Amino acid sequence: MGYRIKTVAEMLGVPRNTLLAWERRYGIVQPARQANGYREYSDADVDRLRELKNLVDSGHRVGEAISLMQDARAAQVSNPDAELAETVRGEALDALLRLDRRRAEELIRRCAAMSYERKIDRIYFPMLRRVGELWAEDELSVAQEHFVSNFCREQLTAMLISLDHGPAAGKLTLCAAFPGELHELALLGISVKLAMRNHRIVFLGAQTPLGDLIGMINQHKPELVCLSLTIPRAVGDIVAQARELVQNIRVKPRLVVGGAGLPHDDLPEIQGITWAQSDDDLFH
Repeated sequence: MGYRIKTVAEMLGVPRNTLLAWERRYGIVQPARQANGYREYSDADVDRLRELKNLVDSGHRVGEAISLMQDARAAQVSNPDAELAETVRGEALDALLRLDRRRAEELIRRCAAMSYERKIDRIYFPMLRRVGELWAEDELSVAQEHFVSNFCREQLTAMLISLDHGPAAGKLTLCAAFPGELHELALLGISVKLAMRNHRIVFLGAQTPLGDLIGMINQHKPELVCLSLTIPRAVGDIVAQARELVQNIRVKPRLVVGGAGLPHDDLPEIQGITWAQSDDDLFH
């Protein structure tokens, strides 16, 4: 999928002249040219420019940011898994946007030797993030978004099933979306990772009412409760439901709330709740 420079500037919040300066001065991207001479930026070009913008926004000078990107790229190219995953991810997404499931499955099979965790982190999660961006930019139809999401859901579910939801004697772990959360794909990926770490997964998925969640915890006494929150919401709402959960459970499992919808600040300490800003906060 190609983009004109005006579209890229709007997508990234970077002025057109800045994009041109980055291209001419640093060669950060080399967009193709249409027959009429207009620049045509690829998805990879947009991703690279977004990465540069994020580094600049975090305080790096442009030259420093590009050096960091080049170092990261060199490390990635030396890793055949990473290079393969990037190629497969882009081509599989293009196939899925054409509703060509057969082609996407052929591409995914090229990564058969790759671990589940690497497939999740390098193929499925980045693919879903890209779909979310395209959706926000009104570049996808409803049918395309549903088709890609359902494909990823099936792949992640197949992983969890193949692991038998974790070892029978593993740590009993209840995985659910945070009350009111409609999405479960990130939770599925996390459930696979936990199953690979000797957790016995009870997967509840999206839209589990708080009362039912409390009842499940009290009845089955899991060692870990993992709650996923992908859509941002008011801090007060998150805190109120977390406190209600803690106050009404009779057992004391480790309760972890995490996901892209979790604010990076303004969350108070609640005894019994871990706010997870990354996988490391969950796994350690």
